[in-house]
Order: sequence, then structure tokens, then C-alpha cells
Amino acid sequence: CCLGKEWFNHAERARTGSVEHLGVTLNLSGQALDGQISPSLGNMSYLASLDLSTNRFSGQIPPLGDLQKLHFLDLSYNMLQGKIPDAVTNCSNLQGLYLAGNLLVGEIPKKVALLSNLLDLWLHSNNLTGAIPSELGNITTLKQLILQANQLHGSIPEELGKLSNMSNLLLGGNMLSGTIPEGLLNLSSLQQMDMPFNMLHGPLPSKMGNFLPDLRILYLSANMLGGHIPESLANASELQSMELGHNF
Repeated sequence: CCLGKEWFNHAERARTGSVEHLGVTLNLSGQALDGQISPSLGNMSYLASLDLSTNRFSGQIPPLGDLQKLHFLDLSYNMLQGKIPDAVTNCSNLQGLYLAGNLLVGEIPKKVALLSNLLDLWLHSNNLTGAIPSELGNITTLKQLILQANQLHGSIPEELGKLSNMSNLLLGGNMLSGTIPEGLLNLSSLQQMDMPFNMLHGPLPSKMGNFLPDLRILYLSANMLGGHIPESLANASELQSMELGHNF
């Protein structure tokens, strides 16, 4: 399905963090590189940032678990295959993990929850399956969780309501079911809630406009939601764009 270019453009602009003060960076983004990513990169233990995005790398993600100083890992927009390796979670200082726009399969590793400093988790536009791990609710630093355009199923974990620093929650274009958890109303810093093109049902939380004061974008179209549009949305004074079409 088409998820709308504005989703991805907004996410690109919202990318958090800076690596200028962190140490050694290797940026080979957009260099038309192909082939497999060399496992020898796993020996560059001094790296603070590794950006190989927007190339034509294929094969599997190599072992990078020994990069203990790594803060940002960007392998997005390549043709990487296979599963997300558990070893990535050994990079305990990661603040940004960007694997979007590849051909990755399998489930989101529950061990990702061990990345206690993570700010951004971008896994969108892959072929990931399984449920959203409830363990992600333990990454209390997380600001951006972008999982849209995969094949994820099951319900949205109530535990995501513990992510009090969350600003962008993008889950659209999957096969998620169940209702929108009331726990998400605890995300008082949330600016963007995107969950269209799923199978969500039930009513919208009646008080969502009262508890999400910073909400700017609300996209819930193409689900099976029912009931009334909550009057409380009139209190979400920062709201700029809302799409609720193709529901009940």
C-alpha cells in the first residue's frame, strides 16, 4: 500500500542527535557502493558513528557487536537481507539504530530492549514479521519508534505507554489488530501518531485530546475503527493534520 511520502519526509526531518562531539565517524552514505558489507568493520572499535545508508549493499548485516563506542548505526536504504542479528544489541551505547528500507525478515529481536540509551529505532520498509515486542517499553529514552511498512501483526503493546519521551510513533502499513491502548495516552510528549493501513478496531480513546497536548499529526485511516470522533480532540491545540477516513 502507499503510505504517503509525507510520513517518510517528516521522519527524515525529525531525526535526532548529533555525532560531531562523540568521536570518530565513517560516513559513506550515497556512494553507489554494492556487494556485501565487510565483516572487518566489526574490528573498528573506535567508531562512534557508522553511516552506510543509501547504497546498494546486499547480503546480511555483518557482526558489529564489538563496536562498544558506537552511538549511531545507519544501514538504511540498501538491499540487506536476513534477520536483524542479536549481536547488534551488544553495542550498548547506541543512540540511533537505522535499518529502514532494506529486505530484512524475521521478528524484531526482543534483545533490542537492552539498548538502554536508544533514542531512534527506525525499522520501517522491510519485511519484518511477528508482534511488536512488549520489551520495547523498557527503552525509556526512546523518542522515535518507526516500524511502518512491514508485516507486523498482533496488538499494539500496552507497555509502549511507558515511553514518556516518545515524540514520533509510526506503525502504519502493517497487519496490527486490537484496539488503540489507553496506555498510549501517557505519551504526553507525542507529536506524531501514525497507524493507518492496519486492522485496528474499537473506538478511539475518548480522552486522547486531553492527554496528548503536543499532538500535531494523527493518521488512523484505513482501519476498522468505530464509534465517534472524540470531542476531546478539540483540546489538542497543536494538531495540524488528521486523517480518520476509511473507518467505521
